[in-house]
Amino acid sequence: MMSQCASLIPSDKLRAIPLQTLSRLLASSIEATFQSGTYLSKLGASCTLAQDGSLSVSTAFNDSILAMSASPLFVNIGPLSRLTARTISTLMNVQPREGLLAADAALITLQNVTDRVKNGWEESLLGGLTSDEMTPEVQALSTNVWTTFKTMLFSAVMISKEVLQEAVYVSPTSYQPSFDGAKNTAPSDLALLTLRSLYNLSFVVYEFGGVASLTSADQGGGFKELKETFYVAGQLLLNAKCSQVCAHIDCEIELPFVAMIFLFWTVGTKTTVVQNNFQLSFGAA
Repeated sequence: MMSQCASLIPSDKLRAIPLQTLSRLLASSIEATFQSGTYLSKLGASCTLAQDGSLSVSTAFNDSILAMSASPLFVNIGPLSRLTARTISTLMNVQPREGLLAADAALITLQNVTDRVKNGWEESLLGGLTSDEMTPEVQALSTNVWTTFKTMLFSAVMISKEVLQEAVYVSPTSYQPSFDGAKNTAPSDLALLTLRSLYNLSFVVYEFGGVASLTSADQGGGFKELKETFYVAGQLLLNAKCSQVCAHIDCEIELPFVAMIFLFWTVGTKTTVVQNNFQLSFGAA
């Protein structure tokens, strides 16, 4: 109910709420919406491949997907994501350091959830089938599963975009190293977390044609928020000095990863990238 009414709460009233506590509760709710990303863990055991090559999936698994999709949290994921984004961005505006830490925790949650979903999908037989290879029953299940994927992507983009846009205006003094050893989160950290989550969901993004091929806002249509999220993440990384970025990330691993993401963003043709023995295709064919 609160998430549905969030847009009606004036900013000064929202600031009176303990935003750090609220952000933790909202992040936990987002995680619970998608069962921490583990809802595909039983998909492999639920699939049976017949001698004729046809695939069947247990009714129990299909029922579990339908139950998750019909849950109050899932049905209200839009308002819930908007309230999460607004809460963190407001906290970042009022208490920048605490806001950055809250954003870091929420985006780590999204990264972990999307990572588990990616792994579950890659390990399943269903993930390797085309619609022509599916029975009507399996195709219906696949449609339901893909609804959860797209909903997850929209939620991640909705939260990440607003958080990153607010992080652009945070003063560097809010995340400079402290002498007490307390953790500090820089905007570039948030950008990397966002790109990792979108990397995990790249097989979903690919269904939209890839970021570079999305319809621009002035042409109407398209998932422009996704492209804007990539743009803001890129700006935060480019705004960070090389020494600052290298202090926060493993250059040997992460910088090629960032380069790969930007290749995905800027190149309109289909691009195949191999990293850590994992092959991934980006862009539009």
